[in-house]
Amino acid sequence: MKPIENIYNDLYSKLTENEIYIFDYIMKHSQTVRKMSITELATILAVSKSTISRFTQKIGFSGYAEFKFYLNNEADNQRHDSEIDPMGQLAADTQDTFKMFSNMQVEPIVESIFDADNVFLYGTGWAQKNALNDFRRSILLNNKFSIDISAPLELKIASASIKPGDVLIVASFSGNVALIERELKIFKSKGAILIAVSEMHTSLLASLADYTIYFKTTRFDYKDEAFASMLPIHQATNLLAIAYFEYVRKQERLQKENEERDL
Repeated sequence: MKPIENIYNDLYSKLTENEIYIFDYIMKHSQTVRKMSITELATILAVSKSTISRFTQKIGFSGYAEFKFYLNNEADNQRHDSEIDPMGQLAADTQDTFKMFSNMQVEPIVESIFDADNVFLYGTGWAQKNALNDFRRSILLNNKFSIDISAPLELKIASASIKPGDVLIVASFSGNVALIERELKIFKSKGAILIAVSEMHTSLLASLADYTIYFKTTRFDYKDEAFASMLPIHQATNLLAIAYFEYVRKQERLQKENEERDL
């Protein structure tokens, strides 16, 4: 069963702004929406029932009833997962995150950070911002300064003065960055390097990024609310920081060897 987020990512380029608005609301409030009638959902979104019906058909369902069944079935699967072994699943997620990172060509990523005059950090939520704040403090130990961008408006302002070779690191769980898509494209058009930190699936953010660092996290239902551990995203940014440490040490060794050779 494909997660609702994956359906969104697959169809994103074909959706209108209004359909993106509907989809965003459903993903953020899926636990509530799956209990709503089509009339209740249409009222909350200030659209007609026929708009909701056409939306569900466009994303591959026969109508709202089938779509609602899908949401309930997805929630049941998540609940089943949570009853299996949450701690065991978290251990598996961290192992998968480490394996994905270990299989990456990391050197071009850390080299771009090392060479950049400016490194910008943007998290789409509080957990993402916290993970990037830890990363910022870590690379500061190697005298690498980075700039925290806390809001879309700040990202817009920063995009006006971006230079080739600057780096922007964006952390997002879903990879749904439609709100800042224009700014990200401006960064890219000016020669900046975009590094994404995101969950392991296709997304708008991953499609825009020069490099993507994936992490694996599993959602569980707890008291009718979705819960996901923040550990894997912190693990991903910590691994990137450690890789940066190793790259800096390598450069220092090479510099020392060259200086000794010139003596």
